[in-house]
Amino acid sequence: MNHEITNEQYNEAFEFLTEGDHEVVIFGVLRRLHIQPNQEYYDDMVQEGRLVFVHAYLKTSATTEKQKLVFIYQKVYWSMLDYLRKQSSVNDHKYVPDDSARNEEELFELPTNHSYEVECETQTMFAELMDICTQDEKQYLLSAYKYGLNATEIASQYGVSRPTVYKWKRSVLQKAKNIEI
Repeated sequence: MNHEITNEQYNEAFEFLTEGDHEVVIFGVLRRLHIQPNQEYYDDMVQEGRLVFVHAYLKTSATTEKQKLVFIYQKVYWSMLDYLRKQSSVNDHKYVPDDSARNEEELFELPTNHSYEVECETQTMFAELMDICTQDEKQYLLSAYKYGLNATEIASQYGVSRPTVYKWKRSVLQKAKNIEI
């Protein structure tokens, strides 16, 4: 079923964003991600947050304002996190020469074998854990390791208690101890 969004729906979403203090959702996400107004990409992130806010508003089926804002907050948070990961990946591949120390014979510093080996071991362990964990443990592992969520955030995301999340964590750690790399 193809559901086309009308201009009226977009207008309604933008009005919801600007009414009251709803835009504080975006600034709350930016604060949670430690993005400060003095950072060069802050304004870009605010604009990106506004666009995601509007699209999330259009996708929510929540009936109360509070439910809508919770849904929108999560969408904005995940979108910003993805944006930062992409930017980090792009920035990791850029080389910006230092003009004061420019020397054409200078060799680029290569990563040490140790850092590469540690990364490989980490990825191997993660893959092995994903193979032997239960579905709940996999959810914990992805949320904590890959997305950096804390126990409270994981509990909220999956609708469980924090002691349940800690139980998943203990179980994952026990399985990790049994893996030999």
